[in-house]
Amino acid sequence: MKINKLTIVILFFAIIVVAGCSCSDCGKNNDIIQVPDNVVTAADEYIMTKTGDDIFRKYIKLDPAGCKKVKFGYEMHYKFVMPDLEFVDEEIVFYLNDKGEILSEYGSIGIPQCRRTPEKCTFSIDLNEASEIARINGLPKGVKEWILSFEWSDEYKSYVWKVMTTISESGSKERYKGNGELIYIDPYDGSVLSKSVWKVQ
Repeated sequence: MKINKLTIVILFFAIIVVAGCSCSDCGKNNDIIQVPDNVVTAADEYIMTKTGDDIFRKYIKLDPAGCKKVKFGYEMHYKFVMPDLEFVDEEIVFYLNDKGEILSEYGSIGIPQCRRTPEKCTFSIDLNEASEIARINGLPKGVKEWILSFEWSDEYKSYVWKVMTTISESGSKERYKGNGELIYIDPYDGSVLSKSVWKVQ
């Protein structure tokens, strides 16, 4: 099959056009914003003032897909993950203005306060131990399996184990009614932070 020079030129430009179109779309995500370097640097430094450099560099990474441009600046999202502790897979969220200044009035979640006491980020109590501590401290068995979660607590400004039991329940969705008890446990030393009741009616 004989191919003339004109055909080769046409094929060459066709390949360039196709490749150019596909490359512009590859990995494109309109939801990801470009946070200015000065804002990212300020955000990193803010977290390190709370966690210390070592914890930050080992376990905390910027989550570009979660970051948002808001009216007053930026909503910053980071991932806090400890590979050796599978239950530590949390989100950090806080706010800065365009100058990289922290907007504390909008609050923050998920930044472990362990710069001065690094052992507070060891999270020595695992799920099974949290369950046993709840049992020893009288949490009722309830009508179904306990719900255990490792989560950030705004009340304690730290991570906790939350163990919840259901004493009774009926209905579903908008007609759901139930009540029970819950207990908050310090994931570092296993101490009981509080016990309380919950109710949906």
